[in-house]
Amino acid sequence: MKEWVREEAAQRKDLEKRKPEGVENSESKWYEHPSKVEGGMMMELDEWNEKSSAEKKMVIVMAMVATMAAVIVATEVMAVMTAVATMIVTVEVMRVVVVVVAVPSG
Repeated sequence: MKEWVREEAAQRKDLEKRKPEGVENSESKWYEHPSKVEGGMMMELDEWNEKSSAEKKMVIVMAMVATMAAVIVATEVMAVMTAVATMIVTVEVMRVVVVVVAVPSG
């Protein structure tokens, strides 16, 4: 636990040293958030609060559409896999039936 606290303090000191002159104490205003650097879709609360309600609705709608598209694609893939599995089972059952019917018992 103490090691984590020391690492956090060292990171804060490092950020303070690199802070440009004339910048307020708000850390999020002068260095890139890791999610932005990594190309993530995470949005900071400040950014979200600055958006208008129309922009917020658009972000929510886009997220819903993306989720629905993912569900539809997953459903289609599962349907195709089920159809292929059904065809394979049908062919195997027909092979067994043909062998049983074609070979006379006796």
